[in-house]
Amino acid sequence: MKARFSSETLAIIVSMVLLMIIGILALWSVSPRPDGHDNEPILSKSYIYSQVFSYQPVKQGLFAVIGLLLFILINRWTYYSFKSYSYAFYAILILSLIALEFVGRMSQGSRRWAFIGPFALQPSEFMKIATVMVLSAYLMHKANIKSFFGLIIPYALVVLPMGLILLQPDLGTALVFLPILFSMVFVAGARVKLLIITILVCVALIPVGYFWVLKDYQKVRLQVFLNPSKSPTADAYHLMQSRIAVGSGGLTGQIFKDDAQTPTVFVPARHTDFIFTVIAEKWGFLGVSVVLLLYFIIFASSLFIAATTREPFGRLLIVGITAYLVTQVIVNISMTVGMAPITGITLPLMSYGGSSLWSTLIALALIVNVRLKQIPTFSSRDFE
Repeated sequence: MKARFSSETLAIIVSMVLLMIIGILALWSVSPRPDGHDNEPILSKSYIYSQVFSYQPVKQGLFAVIGLLLFILINRWTYYSFKSYSYAFYAILILSLIALEFVGRMSQGSRRWAFIGPFALQPSEFMKIATVMVLSAYLMHKANIKSFFGLIIPYALVVLPMGLILLQPDLGTALVFLPILFSMVFVAGARVKLLIITILVCVALIPVGYFWVLKDYQKVRLQVFLNPSKSPTADAYHLMQSRIAVGSGGLTGQIFKDDAQTPTVFVPARHTDFIFTVIAEKWGFLGVSVVLLLYFIIFASSLFIAATTREPFGRLLIVGITAYLVTQVIVNISMTVGMAPITGITLPLMSYGGSSLWSTLIALALIVNVRLKQIPTFSSRDFE
């Protein structure tokens, strides 16, 4: 059967590409050109190496090209064929997270990355997709999901990667797994009462997590969130600078001003976690509105595809992916304006980094694939 693009899939693809372009432009606006090769031929080995491996907008463009090739490659198969490999994919990434604890190189205070030459891969980014896939495969025909004992295995499948990611430590990424869990078991038919009890237990364990799980710098970030104006720490200073930069964008932004004279020069991680700050300052309220609209189009189209998909594996796949992408967008934007604690969560499709971009494009490819390669189901009711 020949696949045809629908209005929903086209909306996702166009919005996805536009967000990547905006992200690269934002990186270009705040990235200094590499020095030391101005007099060398453009096609010389040293010049090309300096541009590709030193200039972040060029690297991000290469990441985008590779990611789009992955997007196309995934859509050459039927999404349902990946169901057979979901447990193997999950197991491989669990082993990768365990291996990081022993052979991973410490970088920026954590062991999140596996370094391969000049590139760094972050297994936890792909772990989110693996967890969605394995939960979709497990939950699609489980009749006992309405009982507490039926939830034990889904909970275990989520708690295991969460625990390994917390050991890195990476609190922000670990917490993204909770929306994946709750959204997927709810759609699969779990009772709301059991989910509420689970959430209340999690809330009750917050003091335990604060005193025995969180690192000192994570506690400081929480204190900064609660009272940034009275905290003398660097995190408080960075948060205040981020809020100033966002507010300075006004209606149309400061794209034509010298970067050295604008507030984003004082913002940390402006290429990664705080890329939204750059967009708000450079393109103002209008630019922010365009970005938020593009995200809304992607998420609304994804949920429409889920609502019109009867096949349970595909529907659960979309729900889980959409849940964690929505969470990342909300948390990332909220932390740049002081509405959420600072965490290491990237802005999908826009933050600098290959792992974040590739995992997001793979996730969106699976959503599009569900719409293009729908599997017919003859059940009288969903998830049976």
